[in-house]
Amino acid sequence: MRIEKKYDFSSLVCCGLDASSMNIDFLRQLEKEIPIKRTAQYYGMTENAAILTSSMWSGDENEIRRLTSIGRCMSRLEIKVLDGEGNPVPNGQQGEIWARGFPIIIGYYGDSQKTNEAITLSGWLRRGDEGRMDKDG
Repeated sequence: MRIEKKYDFSSLVCCGLDASSMNIDFLRQLEKEIPIKRTAQYYGMTENAAILTSSMWSGDENEIRRLTSIGRCMSRLEIKVLDGEGNPVPNGQQGEIWARGFPIIIGYYGDSQKTNEAITLSGWLRRGDEGRMDKDG
């Protein structure tokens, strides 16, 4: 893939990408060819004011982890990964991602049914996305 340079990106310090997993080779190419000092992946949704996790400034300087992970939970948020019965799964095992915290919506306007399906009584947002958590979160 060739990156077309129609614009001056010399002031660009960082770039966050989300909506879909990005290939590590593509992220490395962005950092090298544009150049961008740091690229990272984000995970989030509208229901939580966009970002739940980020690998941008996660404190992890390991390039492979930074470029292949969705990173650590943002401040003022909690994330857990659960099985189909609502039990926490061991680190490294896949399950449903639940989140709660300050930026999470309290409900869908005028739609109590959808609110009750997506948000638990204790404020956990569950949207059906699957993921894994490692020992470092």
